[in-house]
Amino acid sequence: MQLNFNILFSDLYSRSGLIKLDRVFLHYIKSYDKVLFNLLIESRKNKIGNSQIIIDLSYLLDEFIAKLFNIEKEVDALKKRHNNFTVIYKCKRLFVQRYALKKYANTAIDINYVISKLNHLFSLPITEQTFAEQVMYWFENREDYQYEIELAAQYAAWRVENKSNILFSTYKKINHENLVSCSEKETGTDKVKVLYSDEIKRRYGFDLTSKKPRLNEALDNAHYCIFCHKQNKDSCSKGLIENGDSFKKSPLKVELHGCPLAQKISEMNLIKSEGYSIASLAIIMIDNPLCAATGHRICNDCMNSCIYQKQEPVNIPMIESKILDDVLNLPYGFEVYSLLSRWNPLNFQRPFPKAETGKNILVVGLGPAGFNLSHHLLNDGHNIIAIDGLKIEPLLDDFQPIRDFKYEKLSERIASGFGGVAEYGITSRWDKNYLKIIRLLLERRKNFAIYGGIRFGGTITVDDTFDLGFDHIALAIGSGKPKMIKIRNMLANMASDFLMSLQLTGAMNFNSVTNLQVRMPIVIIGGGLTAIDTATEAMAYYPIQIEKFLSRYEVLVNKYGKDEVEKDWTKEEHEIANEFISHAKLIRQEYEIAKQNGRKPRILELMQNWGGVKIVYRKRLKDSPSYRVNSEEVQNALSEGVYFIENLEPIEIVADRYNNAEKLKLIDSISGKVKYIKARSIFIAAGSEPNTVIADEDKKHFKLKNGYFIHIDSAGREVEHIFSPKMSNKDRIFIYKKNDKAISFFGDMHPSYMGSVVRAMASAKNGYPIISRLLSMKKSRNNIGFFDKIKEQLTARVVKITYLTSKVVEIIIKAPIAAKNFQPGQFFRLQNFYRKNSLAMEGIAVTGAAVDLEKGIISTIVLETGGSTNLCKFLQEGEQVVLMGPTGSPTEF
Repeated sequence: MQLNFNILFSDLYSRSGLIKLDRVFLHYIKSYDKVLFNLLIESRKNKIGNSQIIIDLSYLLDEFIAKLFNIEKEVDALKKRHNNFTVIYKCKRLFVQRYALKKYANTAIDINYVISKLNHLFSLPITEQTFAEQVMYWFENREDYQYEIELAAQYAAWRVENKSNILFSTYKKINHENLVSCSEKETGTDKVKVLYSDEIKRRYGFDLTSKKPRLNEALDNAHYCIFCHKQNKDSCSKGLIENGDSFKKSPLKVELHGCPLAQKISEMNLIKSEGYSIASLAIIMIDNPLCAATGHRICNDCMNSCIYQKQEPVNIPMIESKILDDVLNLPYGFEVYSLLSRWNPLNFQRPFPKAETGKNILVVGLGPAGFNLSHHLLNDGHNIIAIDGLKIEPLLDDFQPIRDFKYEKLSERIASGFGGVAEYGITSRWDKNYLKIIRLLLERRKNFAIYGGIRFGGTITVDDTFDLGFDHIALAIGSGKPKMIKIRNMLANMASDFLMSLQLTGAMNFNSVTNLQVRMPIVIIGGGLTAIDTATEAMAYYPIQIEKFLSRYEVLVNKYGKDEVEKDWTKEEHEIANEFISHAKLIRQEYEIAKQNGRKPRILELMQNWGGVKIVYRKRLKDSPSYRVNSEEVQNALSEGVYFIENLEPIEIVADRYNNAEKLKLIDSISGKVKYIKARSIFIAAGSEPNTVIADEDKKHFKLKNGYFIHIDSAGREVEHIFSPKMSNKDRIFIYKKNDKAISFFGDMHPSYMGSVVRAMASAKNGYPIISRLLSMKKSRNNIGFFDKIKEQLTARVVKITYLTSKVVEIIIKAPIAAKNFQPGQFFRLQNFYRKNSLAMEGIAVTGAAVDLEKGIISTIVLETGGSTNLCKFLQEGEQVVLMGPTGSPTEF
C-alpha cells in the first residue's frame, strides 16, 4: 500500500510515526486556514474545543485521509450518493409532508387515474430519485406546473397511506402503551392465551438476521435530526434534564440520561448528512473509538433521550453503524478505522498515543468493558496483559495492510472466545465480524498481549499478579450467575445460561461435535432481553439440532446398520431419538414441498405444531424490562414466531417417568387459577446477580456492602453506590487500595454501569484517566523481558501423553502459574484450539494427579467416554492447549 505525504504503513502503528503524521496534518491545516490552525493548537493546549471547531476540522480531516490512502475517487463516489439523497429528503419534507399530506390526507383518491396520467409525465419506472427531482422542479416553478403538482401530491398521499418507503413515509407518534404490535389467541394444546405477531419474519439458521442499514435509511434519519448541539440541547448525548440537576424519566420509568459515552451525536449526524463519512466516523471516535461494538441493534439510550419525545426518535445507532460500514467498505477502510483509533486530531485531549509509561496493567475479562479499557490504557502508554476465563482462539494476522476486510458467514464463523457478552450473549442480530476488527486493533499493538483460559482467583491470584510485576489490576469479568427462581422439582431438566452454552460450544454449527440437547415445546421464564434472545435462538437452534442428528444417524446406520447403532440405547434415548428423527423428516419433507411450490419453507408452523417457543412472564408484557428498555427486540422475537404469555408465575415442574420436564405448572397472578403448559425444555432467563464470587474466594482484597463491592475513590475513601452511568464524580472505580497497590472494576461488576454493552464501555472511558493519574505517582520499573516472562507463566503446552489403560489417558502439561496454585482435590478444564484441529473439544474436566512446582508441570488424568474426551488422542507434544484452573475446593487432610 502506497501512502501519500511520505508516510509509511509502519508509521501508522508506531507512536513516532503517528507524531510524524500529526505534524504533516498540522501543516496541511495551516496551509488551508491559519485561523483554524490556531484554534486547533489552542484547543489542544486547553484539552477542549467547541463543536464548531470539531466540525470545521473534520472536513479537512476527511480530505486528508482520502489523500493519505489514495482513495479520493472512492470517497468522492460515496459522497455523490449522499448528495443524490438530498433532493429526496427535500421532497419528502417540503412536498410530501408539508403539501401533499396537508391537502390530500384522508381524501378519496382515484389512484388508477392518477397513475395513468403520471405515467405520461415520468420515465418509467418511477423511482424515489426521479420522482423527487421532477416534482421539486415542478414545485419550485409551481405557477407553470399546477396540474402536475396536484397529480403528484395525490399520488404521494396515496403512497404514504398504502405503500410507503423512505420518500413516502411519516414519523409516527409514540404510544408507550402500544409499542409492540401483536394479537392474542388461545393455543390449542395448552388452552392459554398467547401474544403473537401477525407479521411473520422467517429465519433459517444463524446467519446475520438483521439487514445492514441502507444508505438512504441512515441519511433519512441523519436529515431528520435537528442538529440541536447548536442550541446546546443535544439530549441524545447529554440526557434530558429536569429541575436543573436530575434526569427525566420516560412514561415507562426509564431514566433518560442520553448516551452513556456522551458521543457527539448531533455533530456526527450533521456531517454524515453532508456526505462526509470519514469525518463523521472521526467525530464518533472522539468518545467511542471502538464504535464497532456499539450501534445498530446494540444500544438505544441515545434514542430514548432524543429531543423527539412524542414521535419516533432519530435512529442514531443505525446512523452510527452505517457510517462505520461505509468507511470499512472503502479500499483500506479497516486501516482508516484502525488509524483513527490511535490518531484522531479531533480528540483534543489525546490526538495520538502518549509516551510509554513502563507501567504494567492486568485487565481481567475481555468483554466490552475489558477491551475498551485495554484500548484506552494502551493509548495512555501503558503495557497491557489481558486475560479471560474462556478459551481464546489464536488470531491469524500477517500484519500487512488490509485492503478489503473479509467477512465470515456467522453460521460458519468459529466463536473465538474474545468479546465476552458480545460473543456469547448477543444473538445473530449483530455482526460478530466486528469482534475480529476490534481484536485486530488491539493485537497489532506491540505493548499488548492476550491469554485465554486463565481464571483470575484460580490460575492467577491477586498476590501472584503483583509479584509478577504488575502495577495495577482492572477487573471486567462481567455479570454474575443467573438468578434462580423458586420452583418445585427444579432438577427436572431445567437449564440456565442457554445463550452462553449455545454460542461458545458452537452447537449451532452443523459440523460441530458439541451436543446441546433441546426438546419441544420450549418455555423461557423471564421478561428481560435475555429471555427474548433465548427464545429466538432456541427457535433457530432446534431445527438445526434435529437435522444434524438425523444426518449423522443415517450415516452411521448406512455404515454399521440400525441394530449396531442403537444396541446400547436406553428406552429414554430411543424415545428422544425417535422424536428427533420424526421431526427432522417432517422438516426435510417441508423443504421439498416448498421447493416444488416455489415458496419459502414453513418451518415455523411445524415448530408451533410441536408446541412452539413460549416466554412466560409474571406480569404484563408492557411491564417487562424488555418492553421498557428495547421494545424493538420484543417485536422482532414475536415476528420470528415466539409466543409471549402474560401474568403467569411458574410454581412447579411436572416430570415424566425419566424425571425430564413434561409440563410447567403455573399460577395466574390475576385470577389465582392454576394452569399447565407442556414443556420439554425449560430455560430460566430471570436476570443475573452481581458478580461478587471473587469476594467469597479472597476476603483479604475484596469486601461487599448491600450485595455490591465497596466503592473506593483514588484517595482510598469509601463512596456511596450510584445506579446511573452519568454522574458528576466519576472517581469511584476502586474496590481495593492499599499503599501503591490498587484494583479497579468495570462493566457489569459496577452497579453504575451494569446492564448493557454501551454502559460497560462507558465505565472504561470514564475510568481509564483515573487509573493513569494514580499510576503516574508510581515509579516506572525495568520491564525488559516482562512480556516473555508472562507468556512463559500463562501458556499451557502438552509435554507428554501416555495411555495408562485403553480408556485412561495421562496428559502431562506445562502450565507454571496453574501448577503453582493447584491443591489436591481441585480440577481443571482442558481444551484444544480449533484453528489447529478441525474438531474442537468441549471443556473437559480433568483431575490433577501430580504437580512438579519446580518445572511448572501438571499431570492430568482423562477418561475417554466419547466425543470430546476421545479427541485427546490427537493432541501433540508441544501443542498449546487451554488448561483453565485450578478450580473447585481443595481436599482437607
